[in-house]
Amino acid sequence: MQSNIVNMYNSATILLEKKKYVKAISEYKRVLKLFPNKETYLNLGNCHRAMHDNLLAVQCFRKAADEKVPYLDGKMGAYPLAINNIGLHHYASGDNTSAIVLYREAITLDNEYMDAHWNLASALLRGGVDTEGWDEYEFRFHKTPPVKLHVDTENLKFWDGSRCRNLIILAEQGIGDQFMWGRYFALAKQMCTSLYIQSEGGVAEIFQLAGYNTIRSTSQVDIDVSLDYAIPICSLSRAFGAVSGDWLREIVPARSLSGERLKVGIVWSGSPTHANDFYRSVAVHRFHRLAKYASLYSLKPDFSGNKYVTGLDIGSWKDTFGWLGALDLVISVDTSIVHACGAAGVECWMLQPSRETDFRWGLDALGSGNEWYSSVKVYRNPNDWDFVFDRVEEELRELVGGRVV
Repeated sequence: MQSNIVNMYNSATILLEKKKYVKAISEYKRVLKLFPNKETYLNLGNCHRAMHDNLLAVQCFRKAADEKVPYLDGKMGAYPLAINNIGLHHYASGDNTSAIVLYREAITLDNEYMDAHWNLASALLRGGVDTEGWDEYEFRFHKTPPVKLHVDTENLKFWDGSRCRNLIILAEQGIGDQFMWGRYFALAKQMCTSLYIQSEGGVAEIFQLAGYNTIRSTSQVDIDVSLDYAIPICSLSRAFGAVSGDWLREIVPARSLSGERLKVGIVWSGSPTHANDFYRSVAVHRFHRLAKYASLYSLKPDFSGNKYVTGLDIGSWKDTFGWLGALDLVISVDTSIVHACGAAGVECWMLQPSRETDFRWGLDALGSGNEWYSSVKVYRNPNDWDFVFDRVEEELRELVGGRVV
């Protein structure tokens, strides 16, 4: 009987891994009828979360965390994975305090639970610049899946913050992260004889315009590897702390746009493969109502334009920064454009995702500001995009003095 239940559980888990969530839910429910257990409740919750049924998901996670519910092998005890997942639900819902308590509980039960350490980092940093948060942020290289570094040189030593001859800053994560953490390049450059930034494509071009040497791979640098030091780009916050973020002001000559109306760049969606794209992206038509008050320009390279929004000629990040200089304001969902605006000192209204907001945009209690960019204003989202766009329209109308064209 027990082996049959395990086989059913394994079959359901294969369906979950294949993202066949409806079939997986059916199979997990069959298992629970025969033998309620922690692992099945947990994965049933994971199915519901993947389908954005968040209330059903957290109900399952709470069942899995119940110490009266046995493991699949019949043993009893606490379940750190379920506790962590309940924490994730609270974090996604904006309840940072409860999330931190739960992550700490999971870590107390299993200090080697890397995902809980990583999640704790996001929650701590969401509350502001935090030393413990940056320490926990180092667990990104051990979580599931881990953040990958691309190093093809042996004997690179992790930089300890002391003066050195050659320092390589390693690329990681997304484009927005590179614009955000680039604020530390100048400080790092003061601590070494030669600084190299690992980057490629249009981002590397921007870094070069800012006066930095870029490389695609660590082996590209013809130097004595015994004297090389390296640091992942996102670890620079741990090394230097809080630093002003507008380090790319006027990095590219501004382009020009004709007309006397307010010129507003917009971005309504990011990469569909982003983990939080379901909650951060919207349809372009949500912006159309703003065309009454300003000329709207798309900062998305793949958009040719429509009745309300004009497409721009964008083939690189250099083009993007040039157009940023021609705009009076950018209104964007949470994409790399927001970080580009913050780094360039361009006024930007960032529309917060409806769930699972990034730690960089702080807590609701912080109001419309954020600790990373002085030119970025955050529009808090109470899980209601209509509310967000009503606020944006109201403030844009005030900005133009109520003029409607």
